[in-house]
Amino acid sequence: MKNDIKDNAAKIAKAKKIGPPVGNVAVSAQWAAGSAAVIAHSIGTAETVSTAADEVQKEMMNLSEQYNKSASAKPSEKKLEAAIKGLNTACAAA
Repeated sequence: MKNDIKDNAAKIAKAKKIGPPVGNVAVSAQWAAGSAAVIAHSIGTAETVSTAADEVQKEMMNLSEQYNKSASAKPSEKKLEAAIKGLNTACAAA
């Protein structure tokens, strides 16, 4: 899952360079794709890891929705960063 998150971050950065409004559609789509990858790779993991991955997925989808709503969107990623820290902690403990 860490690789999924790292890969998604690189793709998000590339999509952001396109610029609004088209770039926001690309960013939105990439957040959704990244969330799907995280969930797909959390299947069969420990319950704590799965729960933490669900939180990461939720925050990625929230970002996707925010970018999809507005061509000038620049939502904060602080909740996602906190969710990723929680996932890293859960993975380390599992």
